[in-house]
Amino acid sequence: MTIESDRERLSQAHNLAWIGRKLRSTDMVTVYRWNSEDVRGDYFILGGLVPPKLVEEILSGEHISDVIENVWPEPTAYRSDRESPVKYFRWGVDEDVYGSEPLVIKRRFSGIEENYIEISEEFRLFHNLYHNKETNAYIKIDDAGNKNKIAIVKPDEVQIRYQEIRQFLAIKEMFLSMLFVFDEYSTYSL
Repeated sequence: MTIESDRERLSQAHNLAWIGRKLRSTDMVTVYRWNSEDVRGDYFILGGLVPPKLVEEILSGEHISDVIENVWPEPTAYRSDRESPVKYFRWGVDEDVYGSEPLVIKRRFSGIEENYIEISEEFRLFHNLYHNKETNAYIKIDDAGNKNKIAIVKPDEVQIRYQEIRQFLAIKEMFLSMLFVFDEYSTYSL
């Protein structure tokens, strides 16, 4: 690799163009991607749902939701003292404070069973999606019997159709927050 081609790659123009592209309702949106095996870079994309009260804070860059950033949510029951009631935290953090929800959840089983990725159950139920286990695709079947591929789950990537994301956000009155991390490495010095 030449220093010129490395500069082009390090500029991340292709990533910026990809993030800024105009989406059509039928486009598949990458809401999760993890690629840490490329020796030239680490790539991480994660989408989650945030309530209106957190939008300004997240856009200011001062706050990234613990729920969205934590793809391994662990439900927790917590009591601050003996007199206080036990409070259940579905995503492992206080939803009253954060209010955000993961769209993609990584499941892990202490090495006893294989880890896997799944799409939010609420999203799947809202759209009445059929899970084709052979292709790991989620299908919406309309009243006429037409099948539409709504989501594709791969070991390192999840894509969901834009139209269904927007419908889900509208009914929940929430926003989609996307966390992008594109770290590039080079053998050349600065």
